[in-house]
Amino acid sequence: MSAFSDDDAAELKASLQRARRQPMNFAAALGKRPEDHRLSLHHTRAGRALAKVLKEATGSKQLAFGITEVDDSRKDTLVLVLDAKPPTGLAKKLANWLKLHGLPIRKVALKLEGQELEDDGDEQESEDASPNTPAPGKLTTLEAAFRQLVLKVKTLVEQAPQLDAALLPAVKAIQRALSQGDEAAATEGIRRLAQAIAEAQAGLAAADAKYKQAIADLEKPLRESMERLRNLQSDPKVKEDRKRLEKTSARLSQAIKKARQAAKAGDAKAQQALEKLLAEERKAAREVLAPYWPGGKDNPGGDWAMLVARLDVSSPKDGAVFWSGDKNNAIDLAMGRGGISLESTGGGAMIDDWNATGLPWNGGKGDPPPYLMDLWQLASAAYASQAEGVITAIQTPEKKLTDGGDMWRHVERKILRRKELQGLVTLTEPIIQPSSLKKA
Repeated sequence: MSAFSDDDAAELKASLQRARRQPMNFAAALGKRPEDHRLSLHHTRAGRALAKVLKEATGSKQLAFGITEVDDSRKDTLVLVLDAKPPTGLAKKLANWLKLHGLPIRKVALKLEGQELEDDGDEQESEDASPNTPAPGKLTTLEAAFRQLVLKVKTLVEQAPQLDAALLPAVKAIQRALSQGDEAAATEGIRRLAQAIAEAQAGLAAADAKYKQAIADLEKPLRESMERLRNLQSDPKVKEDRKRLEKTSARLSQAIKKARQAAKAGDAKAQQALEKLLAEERKAAREVLAPYWPGGKDNPGGDWAMLVARLDVSSPKDGAVFWSGDKNNAIDLAMGRGGISLESTGGGAMIDDWNATGLPWNGGKGDPPPYLMDLWQLASAAYASQAEGVITAIQTPEKKLTDGGDMWRHVERKILRRKELQGLVTLTEPIIQPSSLKKA
């Protein structure tokens, strides 16, 4: 017999909710063990036909079928109107099975020829139970503990989606143990899951502390923007937008590199075609991002974190390239090393040369905020905060004289020096190279 899967449980749950509003045809089969019981509901297919399917699937001869009855006075009770006398213990056995799978039913009531039946299944269920089946009280306690842990797992996965792969198998294993009534396996699984949750929570706390340490030297306004940026990463709407932009982000990054290769090779036709593609991809991306531009409908307060949170500015380990003076130098160098510069990341490419509302670069001429410089400081800080491994910086001779540009000195290097103390990056001496005349 195939196991009762999570998909099966989800489908049955939806049918049970529908049965609260309208009668449904049903069939039930009792197995040799508590976990082998089955219930099937359908709004059009006849109960007898459902019973035939269950018999073929389970091999059980203890079958019942008929139609459900809507009873608004008993929301947690499933009322089954039977076509024939039911197998012994049907109500209690089905109710226990439904509880094992977390389905929204606490009692099953049976009706035959207009009369509600008394169920006599307590003794029979214990005879059918496997040796590992715990007492109902113990099982209920385990289920309650498991539900609390599942809530914690959901919270953790919302914060760090990568934890899903580590925690989901443990959740599935406990579900199987509970459905089979295996107290020992369920107890051990819950213990292990609780330990894994504690370790994950500690890991997230440590990562959060490292993040705060990495941005500690930034000016207060930028530091606060970075903290908002981190908090936004778990926002469902931010995740949704990042998912929408994922393919566009990858195409932009590739097109930036190819356009630069075409420019260096003197292939004007290819370069023109790639620049057209870049313009189209940027337009599509900016339509998604426009509501989060300062003054947009979803960002009336002008918080740049709302926009930058939706950008992918990540880099491969040992592949982050920082520049001062000429971004094309950085793109060229990154391509040769399998790395990436900020403006050639998908997210960086989306905002490069973008000024949707003609904002001033800074307040040097007395203009009020928001300033475009704050966007690039935040994007640069986000790029630096995600960098790992060997860090490469490339500067023009003019910028070398000032120890790099403003963004390098006041934002990127401050973060990278802190990360170097944490053992996450290795800073190398900047590469000095004259400005390129060809632009991608």
